[in-house]
Amino acid sequence: MILSITIFYLDKTPLDEKNYLHMGNDDNSSGNNTEVKSILPSAKITIDIPEITIDGDASGIGAQNWTWALNQAWCSGSGTYADPYIIDDLSIIDSDNQGGCLLVKDSNAYFIITNSKFANSTMNAGLKFENITNGIIDNNEFENNSIGVHLSKWHSDPPSTNCTIKNNDFNNCENAIKISDESNNNTVEMNTITNCDYGIFIYKSNNITISANSLTSGGIYLDCSNNYLYDIEIDSTNTVNGRNVYYYKDKIGLLASDFSNAGQIILLNCSYATIDNENLNFATRGITLINSDNNSISNIDASFNIEGGIYLEYSNNNTFSGNNASYNGGNSIFAKQSVLLKFDNNDVDNNDLNGIQLQSCDNCCLSYNSIKNNGGVGIHFDGGSYLNLTHNDIILGGVSVVGGTKEQYESNDIDTTNTVNGKIVYYYKKETNLNNNDFVNAGQIYLFSCNHSILSGINITKVALGFKLGFCVNVSLINCNSSLVETGFTVEGQIWGSFIGNTASNNTNTGFSIENFSGNTYNISVVENTANFNDVGIYVKNCHSSNFTKNIVIGNNRDGINLWYSNINNLSLNEVKNDDYGIRLDYSLMNNVTRNDLNENSKYGLYIRKSDLNTVNYNLLNSNKEYGIYISESTANIINDNDMKKCGLGFYEKYMTSDIYKMTGNIIDQSNMVNSKPLVYYEHKTHLSVGSFSGAGQIVLINCSNFEIGNVNTSLTSTGITIYHSENGTISSSNATNNLFHGIYIYISSNITVEHNTVNNNSLYGLYLYTYSSTYYGEKNNASWNTANYNLKTGIYIYREYDCTLSHNTLKSNRDYGIYLNLGNTNLTNNEFFNCGLGLYESVTPDSIDENKIDTSNKVNGRTLYYYAHKTGLGAGSFAGAGQIVLINCSYMTIRDVNVSRCSNGLTLLYCENNTVTKINSTFNSFNGIWVHHGIRNNFTLNQLKQNKNYGIILDEYSESNSIFMNYLQGNLYNAIDDGNDNSWDNNSIGNYWGDYNGVDENDDGIGDSFYKILGTAESIDKFPIWDDGPEPAAPSPPPPDDDNDDDVATTEESPGLYGIPGYDLSFIVLMISSTFLIVGLYIRKKIGKIY
Repeated sequence: MILSITIFYLDKTPLDEKNYLHMGNDDNSSGNNTEVKSILPSAKITIDIPEITIDGDASGIGAQNWTWALNQAWCSGSGTYADPYIIDDLSIIDSDNQGGCLLVKDSNAYFIITNSKFANSTMNAGLKFENITNGIIDNNEFENNSIGVHLSKWHSDPPSTNCTIKNNDFNNCENAIKISDESNNNTVEMNTITNCDYGIFIYKSNNITISANSLTSGGIYLDCSNNYLYDIEIDSTNTVNGRNVYYYKDKIGLLASDFSNAGQIILLNCSYATIDNENLNFATRGITLINSDNNSISNIDASFNIEGGIYLEYSNNNTFSGNNASYNGGNSIFAKQSVLLKFDNNDVDNNDLNGIQLQSCDNCCLSYNSIKNNGGVGIHFDGGSYLNLTHNDIILGGVSVVGGTKEQYESNDIDTTNTVNGKIVYYYKKETNLNNNDFVNAGQIYLFSCNHSILSGINITKVALGFKLGFCVNVSLINCNSSLVETGFTVEGQIWGSFIGNTASNNTNTGFSIENFSGNTYNISVVENTANFNDVGIYVKNCHSSNFTKNIVIGNNRDGINLWYSNINNLSLNEVKNDDYGIRLDYSLMNNVTRNDLNENSKYGLYIRKSDLNTVNYNLLNSNKEYGIYISESTANIINDNDMKKCGLGFYEKYMTSDIYKMTGNIIDQSNMVNSKPLVYYEHKTHLSVGSFSGAGQIVLINCSNFEIGNVNTSLTSTGITIYHSENGTISSSNATNNLFHGIYIYISSNITVEHNTVNNNSLYGLYLYTYSSTYYGEKNNASWNTANYNLKTGIYIYREYDCTLSHNTLKSNRDYGIYLNLGNTNLTNNEFFNCGLGLYESVTPDSIDENKIDTSNKVNGRTLYYYAHKTGLGAGSFAGAGQIVLINCSYMTIRDVNVSRCSNGLTLLYCENNTVTKINSTFNSFNGIWVHHGIRNNFTLNQLKQNKNYGIILDEYSESNSIFMNYLQGNLYNAIDDGNDNSWDNNSIGNYWGDYNGVDENDDGIGDSFYKILGTAESIDKFPIWDDGPEPAAPSPPPPDDDNDDDVATTEESPGLYGIPGYDLSFIVLMISSTFLIVGLYIRKKIGKIY
C-alpha cells in the first residue's frame, strides 16, 4: 500500500525562513502541504525558537541585520525618526528555555516594538538591548521571563541609551525591567508590572526617569552606589500594590504626612524625617536609606518583601522603633557603614536569611527586639565595634559576632538579659577563673581575653556560633556539646588551652575552628573530640605546637582535619573517614602525622600540599576513593610504614622537566605497603632490574632510566605503575587491573616499551601516555601485545606523544574508546577492537591529525578500520567490510552499505567536503552514529542511526551546507545536534524519521504536521518529519509510470529492511508530474502479517 505525500508548490522558490516560521496544519487540512506549511493570515506571527537577533552592524551573506528583519513579515519601516522600523504583532515563545526571545544590538536606528509578546525566556531576557539607542518598547506583553526587558552593554561596548519603555504588561518575571551597565538617559513609564520580584531594577545607570508605573507584588530596586543615584527621577505617580512610591532626595524634616499611603520608600541624603505607621509590604525592599541621618522610623510594617524590609547604607543616628520586618527574602534589616543606630521593640521574624545584620557599623544599640525563626542568624555583627545588646529575645540563630580585632571584640557590651532559645547569651571579656556557675542555662558563650577558666558539660544547639573564644589564655572546654549550629567551637588567638571530649556534629559550617586572623595560636590540645557530619570537621589556621589526638572525625562534606600555615603540630590516633579529604596539610611544616585511621574518604586519605618537612608514618589508609596519600608541590617529607589498601600514592605531576625538583626530595621507602605488598618508589635512579620491583603492590618512578619492570601485579590501587620524566625502560608481562585511575601511567617519558601487559577494568584508562607541554614531551614509546579491556573510559589513551607505536593490542568493551589519540603522532597496526573503537581529538588542523599512521590491519569487531586522510574520489568499494570509518580532509567519497556499529563513533568526518553517505548502519556506538567536524556540503541519506549513547548525528559549529534527509534516527540519547550553519534536514519534500517526534499526522500523509526541532545553536528544523500515527489508510496502488512521458518518474529509491522501519520493507518513489507538482510515495510492507 502507498502513503502519498502530495506537495503543490505555489512557485519554484524554496521555502525560506519567512515561509515556515509559522508552520503546522490546522484541523481542516486537506493534505495540501504548501497551504498548511506557509504563512497563514494572522494577527500575530508566533515563533517558537530560542532567540532572534537583530544586529545593526552585521553584514555579509545571512547577516541578521535590519535589512534581514525587513524581509520578515513582522517588520516594516526605514529606521529614521520620521519612519522608524516597527516590529509589530510578533509573538516569540522560548519553549525550551534555551536563551532569550529577541536581542537587538549595535544599532542607532529609530525603532518601535509594539503589540508583541515575549514569553518563557527563563534563562535570559524576553527583550534585550545591547549598545542601542532610539528604541521605543510600547504596548507589549512579557510573561515568565528571567528578565522582561534588559538594557545593557556587551563588555566594553557602549551601553543602551535614549530608549523608552512604556505601556507594557509584565507578568511573572524575576526582573520586569532591568537597566544596567551605564545605560543612561532612558525612560520607564506607564507600565503594569505584576508578580515580578524586581519590578524595575536600576544598576549603575544615570538619568533614568521612572513615572506612572503600577507594580504589584514587587517594587523598585536601585543600586546604592552614590555616583548612580542622584540623577534618577522617581515620582509618586508610581505605585506599589496600589500605594505610592516615595523617592526623596536632599530633603530635611519630612513629616509622616509626606509618606501617606506609601507602598515603598527611598530616601537619598535626607535628614530629620519622620516615617510612621505605613505598610510597606510585597515590594522589593520596604524602605531604603542612603546617606540619610537623624531619621525616625516607627510602627512600620515592612514584611513580605523580596530583598529585605529595611536597608540603610552610610546613614547615621537613625532610630527604628516598634517596626515589624518579617517574612522577607534576604536579610530583613541590613545596615552597612553606619554609626549610632538604635533598634528597639522591633519584631523581626521568619525571614529567609539574617534577622538584623550590621556590617562595619559602630555604636549601635539593639534592645527589646523579638527576633525569631529566621533562616540565618538572629543578630549578625560583622567588623564593627561598641555594639550594645540588651533584652533581645532570639529564637534560632542567636547572635553572631565576627570579623573584629581584639579591641573591637572587647568594646562590645552584650549582657545576660539577651536570650536565645530561652537561654542566656553569655558574652564575657577580661574575666578570670570562670567556671560552670558562670554559665547557668547557657544558650551561647563568647569569651574574649578571659584566662584560666574551665567549662564542662554545657550543651548548646540551634544557634549560629556555639562557643567562641578569642585571645584567651589557658581556657579549657571539657565534654561540651555544640551541634546543629553553624560552627560548633571557634578559637581565635588563644595560647594554652584544651578541648577534651567535646562533640561538634551536624553543623552547617565547621565543627572546630581554631585560627587567628592577626597573629598565631599556640599550645592547644584537641583530644578525644567528635566532629562528625559538618562541612569541615576540624579547621586549623596559624596554629602551632598543638596536639590533635584521638579525635573521631567522620562524614564531613569537605575536610576531616585541615591545617593551613600551621607548624610543629602532632596529629595522631585520629579516626578520620568518609570525609572528602581525610587529613589535609596546606603550607604547613614539620608536623607529625602518625597512627591515624584515614579510611574510605571520597578523595584522599592524606593530602600534602605545598607542605615540607612533615613526618607521615604508621597510618592506615584503606579504600580511599582516589589516593591514600597525595603529594603536591611538597618536598623533604618522610613517609614510612604506612599501610594502604585499595588505594595508593599519587603526585601532582603537571611540571615541566626543568621543574622536576618540585616532585622529588621526599623520602618514601618500601616499608610503606599497598595491599600488603611494598610500595616501590624510586627517584633519580638508573639501571633498575626486574628484581628491583619484585612483589610490588604499586610502582612510582620519577626521573629514572634504563629500568626493567616485569611480572608484577599492581592491581586494586590508585594507579598500578606510574612513570614520571623517565626514559629507556620496559614494562612487561605485568597485571595492572581494577585500579582507581589507570593501569599504567607514563608522563613525559621516552623510549618506554610496554608489552604483554594486562590493564583491564580500570576506572579511567588502561594505559595512559601523557605529555603536559609541547616543549617537553614523550616520544618513541611502544605499546604492543597488551590487553586493555573493560576500562571505564579508554583502553589506551595517547596525549601529545610523538613517534609512538601501538601494535597487536587487544581492546574490548572499553566504555568510551579502545584507543584515543589526542595530538602528537602515533602509528597503529594490527590492533583488535571489540565493542569499542578509535577516537580522535578534533580541535586541531587536518595536517596535525594526519600525522597519525593507521593502516587497514587494525580491526573493529572483526571488520576493517578505515582511516583515510587527504583522499578524494574513493568509491564504496574502498570501504568494503568496514567496522569503523575515519575520514580526514577527504572529498567526493561515497560510503554505502556498511555496518559501523558497536564502536565509538561509527563514522567520523573531520574537515571533509562533498561526500555521500548512504545506507550505513551505525548503531549501539559508545558515542555517536555519525560525527561531523568542519564538514561542508556532505549528503546523508537512508542511514540507520539508532541506540547510540550520545547522538545519532552531530554537526559541530564549523559544519555548514550539509544535507540530511530520509534517515532513521531512534533511541539515541539525543537523535541529532546542529551547531553549524545552513544545514538542511529535509529536501523541501521529505525529512527524517525521528523516534522522539511528539507531533501528529492528522491527515495521514506520512509527514508530521509540525516541524521537528533539532538541538543546537543553529536552531535548525526538519520541516517534513516522516511520521504516521493515523489509522490504516486505504490508499490506491501507485500509478504505473507512463513510458511516453519523460517527466513522470524523477527517481526511484528502494531501501529494503535494514534501511527502513524495522520489520518492514520500505521503498521511496518520487513522481514528477510537472515542474510544480510532486508526489512522494512511501511503500511500506510488513514482512509478516497484514500489509500497511
